[in-house]
Amino acid sequence: MRASLQVTRLDCKARASPPRSLPKLRLVVVACAAQDAALETKRLDYIKGCTTVLSELKGLDFGRDEARMYFKAADKVPKGAPKACGLDFDLTRSRAALYAMLGDEELSESSVGSPLFDMEALKVSQLMLADIWRWRRKGGGLEDNDEERPHKLALEQIQNFKPEDIERVTSTILDGLDMTEADKRELGGAVQKVAIGGIQGAVWGSLVLAILGLLLFNFLRSA
Repeated sequence: MRASLQVTRLDCKARASPPRSLPKLRLVVVACAAQDAALETKRLDYIKGCTTVLSELKGLDFGRDEARMYFKAADKVPKGAPKACGLDFDLTRSRAALYAMLGDEELSESSVGSPLFDMEALKVSQLMLADIWRWRRKGGGLEDNDEERPHKLALEQIQNFKPEDIERVTSTILDGLDMTEADKRELGGAVQKVAIGGIQGAVWGSLVLAILGLLLFNFLRSA
């Protein structure tokens, strides 16, 4: 599309320019087309690299759902990322690119266009997946005593997360509140206590009613 637009603009200039400028214009058109083709090849290589690593990870018991959860929580740009990305690179862009590659269209909506055309996001996604692959190949999270979900172990050992930073309150009610994760965890604990108290109250209430029922039954029977 961009190449065709450039060709149209250049053709317009060509019609308004003397014939002697046509060879130079043709060179510009060819150069632009070659540049666009190279960028498209690179973009497709990034996508192919990501999908290949995802397939490898599936064979290492690190499925697509684990990759989704890892990308959802990750907050550190991987080593080797382009300098243009910087340490303040918005990882939600890579998350959107991964979701798009996994076919999660409802999760990959972007106001600036398809994330599969975000070259920097694709590159960072490839590096993040490569980090997980190397970690898994070295036995990361494969020990017999590792009962945690693989993505949690990966976040701890690759992204240097603390366990308490990974345990998020994922209640649909609390996620909509303007609160820090620490506040959500504290409130989540309170909600859990209330829920347990409610269950215990219901159990005791049922027992009391059952006892009263038996007493009433025995009383009526003896009468």
